[in-house]
Amino acid sequence: MMIDFNQEVKRDNGTSIVSETKSFNVVEKDGEFVSEPIVNYKPITILADVCKGALVSGLVKITVEETMQRFNLHNKIKDGGEIELTDEELKTLKELVNNKYDLLMAGKLLVMLGEK
Repeated sequence: MMIDFNQEVKRDNGTSIVSETKSFNVVEKDGEFVSEPIVNYKPITILADVCKGALVSGLVKITVEETMQRFNLHNKIKDGGEIELTDEELKTLKELVNNKYDLLMAGKLLVMLGEK
């Protein structure tokens, strides 16, 4: 099945989903050190990004075969675009996405992956 991994993942209201990264910059002001927050927002915009996250996550040790299957699939989708997946690859990806994300996010992603 051909999947467009450049599809943008959006909230139900049509807005983009973003991740927030916070860090602090320490500067000297009037002889005192003050930390200034730096907040960066990065859109989680494409299906490839969230699927790659599902492929590399997991706390349970897996077999060498499973590791290589996930690794090869990750490399196949890493650059996004329209990619032909085998039924087995698509099944694996759907299971991993379903296990990683909450109901609403997983449902949205599974529809993007062709699930009905």
